Amino acid sequence: MSEEDGHRTSLIDLDRGRSIGEILRATLVLYRAFPLLFLVLAAALIVPYDLVVLAATGHGPLGRAHENTVIWLLLNVLSFSLISPLISALHVHAVVMVGQSRRPPSALDLSPSSAAAPSGD
Repeated sequence: MSEEDGHRTSLIDLDRGRSIGEILRATLVLYRAFPLLFLVLAAALIVPYDLVVLAATGHGPLGRAHENTVIWLLLNVLSFSLISPLISALHVHAVVMVGQSRRPPSALDLSPSSAAAPSGD
């Protein structure tokens, strides 16, 4: 079948509910089909954030440089309220693309133009 038919078989079905076991199986299917994608999507946010933390504090994320409670609190709030949700959003976007039978961008090609979807209207 051609892609133009709109009948490509999806790797996962997003239109039905799942049990916890089915969610875990679907996760493994996606990790097997796209082994680097989710790692690279997470790293695309974590690495720059950690570099900013390193530049601002002089110590990496695992260093004990955050003895100052205010700095420690600020970094944790940023991580939990900004970085983690953005990583989740990238992962959800990739899962939706797979569920719609669209190939997510290559793990090595994360430019904005590669993620742009052609309009079907």
